[in-house]
Amino acid sequence: MNLTNNCCSQSATQEAPGKTARIVRPAVSTRNDESGVHLDVALPGVAKDRLKLSVHQGILSLEAGRGELIYEMSIQLADRLDGQGIQANLADGVLHAFIPLKEESKPRQIPII
Repeated sequence: MNLTNNCCSQSATQEAPGKTARIVRPAVSTRNDESGVHLDVALPGVAKDRLKLSVHQGILSLEAGRGELIYEMSIQLADRLDGQGIQANLADGVLHAFIPLKEESKPRQIPII
């Protein structure tokens, strides 16, 4: 697997003034191919404007909210992945993200002369 998951807990409860927010790690599936890693994250009921996806110093971070439920996770990207080339969309409660391989990490055909 090309990702190292740095999330330690599956769920936690965090107190907020007057409310209790439940923080959970969303269900994630990954699939690798020759071009990179495809990441699917289950975020049922989360609107696009309540979703934040960022990458900083090789760590992909996700924060999303739905009412009193907060989804959080961080993933350390392998060195061969291009964190600046990530593409993502949210459809039907699933965040689909593609993390491409860096050009130097992609397989290439060597011409025979």
